[in-house]
Amino acid sequence: MKEEFGCPGVCVAVSVNGETVWNEGFGFADIENGVVCSPETVMRIASISKPLTATAAAKLCEEGKLDLDAPIQTYVSSFPEKTFHGVPATITTRHLLSHLGGIRSYRKEPNSTEGKDDKENISNKKDNLKSNEQVQDQRVTFIDTSESESEFLCKEYLIKEHYESVTDSLSLFKDDPLLSVPGNYYSYTTHGWTLISAVIEHVANQNFLDVMKKLFKDLGMENTYADFNENIIHNRARFYQRNKKGHLVNAPYVDNSYKWGGGGFLSTVGDLVHFGNCLLYARQIGDTSNKTGSLPGFLQLETVTEMWKIVANTEGKGHKNGGYGLGWAVVPEKQQFGACNHQFETILHSGAAIGCSSFLLIRLTAGTQPPKGVVVALLVNLQEVHLEKTAMAVAASFQKCSL
Repeated sequence: MKEEFGCPGVCVAVSVNGETVWNEGFGFADIENGVVCSPETVMRIASISKPLTATAAAKLCEEGKLDLDAPIQTYVSSFPEKTFHGVPATITTRHLLSHLGGIRSYRKEPNSTEGKDDKENISNKKDNLKSNEQVQDQRVTFIDTSESESEFLCKEYLIKEHYESVTDSLSLFKDDPLLSVPGNYYSYTTHGWTLISAVIEHVANQNFLDVMKKLFKDLGMENTYADFNENIIHNRARFYQRNKKGHLVNAPYVDNSYKWGGGGFLSTVGDLVHFGNCLLYARQIGDTSNKTGSLPGFLQLETVTEMWKIVANTEGKGHKNGGYGLGWAVVPEKQQFGACNHQFETILHSGAAIGCSSFLLIRLTAGTQPPKGVVVALLVNLQEVHLEKTAMAVAASFQKCSL
């Protein structure tokens, strides 16, 4: 994979039944200075930030502080009441966690009303209009960039302005129309996670980044940080892209403060694998007290089960063989015929940002001593590298060891 895509550097970590069995770096974290990748290399994790933010929201739910089904304005009063084709529309945190809130994704031009429509959003729009015949057809002018290779053409992807708070960054999209009735259609959006971040900030009565910093400490993720450009972060990689001629170049400067919760964190593959095992443990034993001396689960069994359940109207989204849960893509266990390959329950999330690509995969297997399964983390300091095939192959290679 590294040679196929011409990746400067690749980091991979794998755990089997809770024990890290492979943690290695290949290539260069910094080409200009000859710094090689290692297990300690810190890279952007892009949208793997979403499962981390979802975990913070889940913890607040367990503490009785957050109601996922309450209107957003209950927690973020500054967010405008929304309508869809003149009909009042209620957005909840649950909608946002599963990309069903109708919030737009990145826009090509910051102030443009014209643009290339995403095929999925056009289809969603047509379906909505069929159920509301009195409304004349209008074209959706925003782009759903969950899988689109054109996402890096969006000007909002290259924001250099620093936002002092998540509330300030809501200004990017809070006054824009919804793409659909909340709850009806899946439309992948990082902006929606900025709104989730504002909810978390209000509920916790604490700055969002302080909430996440505490979460990382509680989870034992010692090498996970907010992507502040000015901070000195040891072992941070440089980030790269290819120009129109295919030549490797330094990625442009960006400020990710507009999307902390949806794509603004840095981490190592070791931290990501540890995070995956914390949830895997909770999903299989549901004992967060750590009485057995095993890996603490952090969240309750019921909570993780809910997060890893496909939400209605997300089927075939997030992953073609499954759907999307609350902050995670979900591939359910399936074996339709005895002679067919067994599709193991797999929980995953990919990431794509300026200068980087990422993938985190949790594959569950049956057993008596949790955590039973394989966790794979991949980080690459080059954008637009499709990592799912590689992550699945790595998981399959180690899976026989977990059975």
